[in-house]
Amino acid sequence: MENEIIIDNVETRLAFIYSRVSKSVQSTKGGGITRQIEQSKKFINDLNLKNEKEGLVQYQLADDIIIDRGLSAYSGLNTAENGGLGAFLQAAKDGRIPPYSMLVVEAIDRISRMEPNRARMIFSELAKNKIDVAIQRFNMILYHDRQADLGIDVQLTVAFHMAYSESNMKSYRIKARFDKKREEEPQGGERRTSICPSWMTLSVCKTKFELIPDYSALLQRIYRMRIDDNLGSSRVAKILNSEGIKNFNGRTWSCTLIQKYWKMSQAIGLFQPTTDDYSNKYRRKIPLGDPIADYYPAAISKEDFAKVQLSFKKYQKGTKSYNYKNLFAVMLKCPQCGGTLSYSQVTRGQPKLRCRNYLDNRGCTKGSINYLPVEKLLVDSLSSINYTKLYKGNKNKSIETQLADTELQVNQHENKINELKQQLNIVGNAMAISALATELDKTCGELDNCKRQQTSLLQSFSIPKMPAANQLDLTTIESRSKYNYLINGFVDYIVVSEQDCIVVFKGNVGAVQLFLHNRYNKLRDRGYLVGKDIIDAKFMSEGATSEHKGFQVDLNALVQSRNEGFNQLTRKAVPASLDYLASIKFVFNAMQDAGLSMSHLKATSFVLSNKALMNVIRKMT
Repeated sequence: MENEIIIDNVETRLAFIYSRVSKSVQSTKGGGITRQIEQSKKFINDLNLKNEKEGLVQYQLADDIIIDRGLSAYSGLNTAENGGLGAFLQAAKDGRIPPYSMLVVEAIDRISRMEPNRARMIFSELAKNKIDVAIQRFNMILYHDRQADLGIDVQLTVAFHMAYSESNMKSYRIKARFDKKREEEPQGGERRTSICPSWMTLSVCKTKFELIPDYSALLQRIYRMRIDDNLGSSRVAKILNSEGIKNFNGRTWSCTLIQKYWKMSQAIGLFQPTTDDYSNKYRRKIPLGDPIADYYPAAISKEDFAKVQLSFKKYQKGTKSYNYKNLFAVMLKCPQCGGTLSYSQVTRGQPKLRCRNYLDNRGCTKGSINYLPVEKLLVDSLSSINYTKLYKGNKNKSIETQLADTELQVNQHENKINELKQQLNIVGNAMAISALATELDKTCGELDNCKRQQTSLLQSFSIPKMPAANQLDLTTIESRSKYNYLINGFVDYIVVSEQDCIVVFKGNVGAVQLFLHNRYNKLRDRGYLVGKDIIDAKFMSEGATSEHKGFQVDLNALVQSRNEGFNQLTRKAVPASLDYLASIKFVFNAMQDAGLSMSHLKATSFVLSNKALMNVIRKMT
């Protein structure tokens, strides 16, 4: 999270506005977001006027306004990595939010409606990272370096309990109302919910669903394209996108969405009732009873639906999993959008690698890349890299540290589980038993997560056994399949461009740059930086043999600068990690949001990195 605000006076601090609504419709129709932001701005202005009279610090509004649309604070989704508050917390931990900054919220329940203890942990996390919190409703500022007095602490505790109790009661009332509708529905009562497939809508009387003529006709066309023309999902998506036809949500079509619609039983009117399951910490939908026929109006005949389902059984799901023509299937990624590169056998010339997003007309403009040179380079280079040097270098110290931290967490969770079990054997109060049992379930889940992380780290820590891969005969299907399996065990992904391959290893071991043309190796030998996609990456060391050179590079600085620059073009959360592939996808989406062509990527990157130029543009706009 980046801010172009320069603080010249130490008595001036940044103020970040946080706004949240739990339903997406509130953010688009209810004006909840706008109201919260305007009230926060007024709070900051009033505070500055008061502080100016008393000679205290002034707060300057940060460029970033943190918004969580449609994310519940009761389940804690706003504090997860995909939430704006979660991204803010991570940025504070990483030091990208200046210390003594202030987070401005309308009320306690905007941040959390979780259990009081878990809610308090969020505020403790903010304080630990030197972030103050202003609560408008109480006209109160919680300073991270000051001890709250008893009155404030009691007020906060009551607010935590009130927020949680209100959500709990609301959830109970909604469920009761929902159950009542479920009972009345078969007798002609209102539908229990307005949620339905995108090609229909709830009637005005709310007792039935009605097809949207244009959407249902388009769905029928999609089915006929499969039945009559025997087209695959990618081909259907490409045709619809080339015709400028948007999907039912106003976006471009993807092969995944086409496949989903082909398999949705709602198309023939079936409805599968579900209920909520919270046994695994988060809410999960599970089937409740048998599917109900004719619940929805049928957009597709049962005969057509059956024909489409039968067509799936006639073909394997792609050929790559069968013959492994693409030796590095799933691992190869597009340098422009981060999409998966697919193997394509052309009638003339060499087989090609083509991006799925390019084939589906989803904004990627990357053309094809010859496959055979890529395979040869990767096979030769991966067999030549000095993995002992790579895995035992400085990068592995971070893995050792992570392993030590994870082992400590495992021990702590195991000790806590033993203590909770002992307490369960002692207490006799029903409420205490319930609370202890809940905490025990939570701790067991955390222990499982730690053990999975420990296993993953141990796998990444072990040096790849390349001799087993090098001895394989890559002319047979079985050997190519085994090679893919072995490589996939330690390679996370490979970003392929016309001039180089960036191989990123699992377990935060690092990345290696391999050049497709020897002239780039010669330029590197002369001291030149080459590789347009990672021109600013930090060169670490040279590996492999003289014939197959691989250059170890540190992509973190490059990723951070790209993310910070392109964050100015979008409201999407910056990736929490400094992952190269996540950064490629983020930059691509930012360009899409800004309506910019990917051909302008280099110029856009230059403008965003030039602070003086950006200030001029801001003044003009």
